[in-house]
Amino acid sequence: MIEERVDENLYAFPYGVYAKDIEAIVIADLHLGFEEALESSGIHVPISQYRKVKEMIFEAIGRYNPKRLIIAGDVKHEFAKASYEEWEEVTDLIKSLKGSVEEIRVVRGNHDNFLIPILKRLKVPLDDPLLKIGKCAIAHGHKEIRLENVKTLFIGHVHPAITIRGEFGEKTKFRCLVKGFIGSTKVYVLPAFSPYALGYDVLMEDNLSPITKEMRNIEVIAVDEEAGILSLGPLERIAKLIGRVQLGFEM
Repeated sequence: MIEERVDENLYAFPYGVYAKDIEAIVIADLHLGFEEALESSGIHVPISQYRKVKEMIFEAIGRYNPKRLIIAGDVKHEFAKASYEEWEEVTDLIKSLKGSVEEIRVVRGNHDNFLIPILKRLKVPLDDPLLKIGKCAIAHGHKEIRLENVKTLFIGHVHPAITIRGEFGEKTKFRCLVKGFIGSTKVYVLPAFSPYALGYDVLMEDNLSPITKEMRNIEVIAVDEEAGILSLGPLERIAKLIGRVQLGFEM
């Protein structure tokens, strides 16, 4: 597995992090059931996302042997219901993982309506809007939260990515792990774990989170299964080289 140490107690891998100090793999934005949602809209895609997601999670667990797995929101995709595919995939995933980690925690995301009965049946807690473990906190990122006594915060929701243009004008989009500060709290914005959720460009897209708009001293780390994990440096420098910045990341 490709990995990179990005802080004293933090390792990045495609597409999540291992936080050594809380013995946890933290991932976000699985969006299980996405293929069924596309199918109902008349778009046919092969049902392959869940198999890929499951393989990647087990690969990370095998690498880090964590005490806990934390999903920072948007386990499922549909807003208005829990689809048949979501019920099946969420249930199978949790049951499969229970023997591999001591604890599974889920933080509620904006897509996680109707997730409660699934998790209740599986005896998995649903934290809303925040899970705190020591001085670390995990939120989805779509709501404002209080950061009292929080040293490190992990969020999802934004699906950060960056588009890089090659010498012949071709464009390639890479998912990113974004880190910065809100006051003295270090904030990490996780890449989307779903294979279909490639991401919103941190340079070009509108702000999606009330948390990211407060962040300062932003750095961007490109994360890719094939290309590897590469620090691209301060967002301010990237913006000067490539283009404008929105997404609430102010300099």
